[in-house]
Amino acid sequence: MRDVDTQRARNVLNAALSNIRVDDITIPVHYWGLEEAHFSNISHKHSFFEVCYVIHGRGFYIEKGSKFQLNDGSLFISRPNIIHQIVSESGLTLAFVAFEVPPQENLNSWVARWQNMFDIEDVVIHGDRKPVSNTVWDALIRTASLPTFEQETLHALSTTLLISLVTSFRPMETPTHDHFPSHKNPVLERALHFIRDNLSSPLLLNDVAAYLNVSGRHLSRLFSENTGMSYKAYLQLERIILARQLLIESEHPIKEIAELSGFSSIHYFTRVFTQMSNFTPAAYRKMYHS
Repeated sequence: MRDVDTQRARNVLNAALSNIRVDDITIPVHYWGLEEAHFSNISHKHSFFEVCYVIHGRGFYIEKGSKFQLNDGSLFISRPNIIHQIVSESGLTLAFVAFEVPPQENLNSWVARWQNMFDIEDVVIHGDRKPVSNTVWDALIRTASLPTFEQETLHALSTTLLISLVTSFRPMETPTHDHFPSHKNPVLERALHFIRDNLSSPLLLNDVAAYLNVSGRHLSRLFSENTGMSYKAYLQLERIILARQLLIESEHPIKEIAELSGFSSIHYFTRVFTQMSNFTPAAYRKMYHS
């Protein structure tokens, strides 16, 4: 969106659209966001819904130990009180909106469907599925960036956006999580599986490359081109994801979890985990078991 004044659009959206009316219900909006370079953030949670639209860039969305690829056009949702994180080394051009779902006693047909979004499994929709919400996002952002605009147009587009989110995110009987890039490279595919299955091992770049019968340079390039991350960064992220899962789902001592996740010492594990999660391993476990 090179021709869009992102700062003006963000300011206008936040000034004009703090509440959105759908039928006879008002939806409180906490904030609108529009960032041209959104990099990795810490693990965190909200008490409200936040829906993000990747206008451009590559990265990952992490939720409850699962990692989802983000590419141009990806749409993803963070639900209330669920710890999540966005990871991107190259930066994402990102639009997002945070809103409340009205209380149960105020339900109408649309709000009832928003309530169903608490139970969705498919939290990331890839751009190749062309979610209708993305088209509405583009129109809303462009309208908000214009020197002059009709207030009614902004309200109509924002209402349409919230309604379109209901049809974009639907509960699915069978999860279809896609942990890999849409266009899979066979060598990279094998590398990702090998890494995930052997995280307790050192997994040096050249050793994994030799297993795959490619050069270390070639494997390094495959990671940077297909995941937007270096091999080292991707491996460290996978180790932390496994550690989070073990902290939540197992009773293993933290020292053993560090070893199972491939960290050479509990001190190094604690330092890296705290940097990437903003919690010590013990505090992270306590959040889920308190």
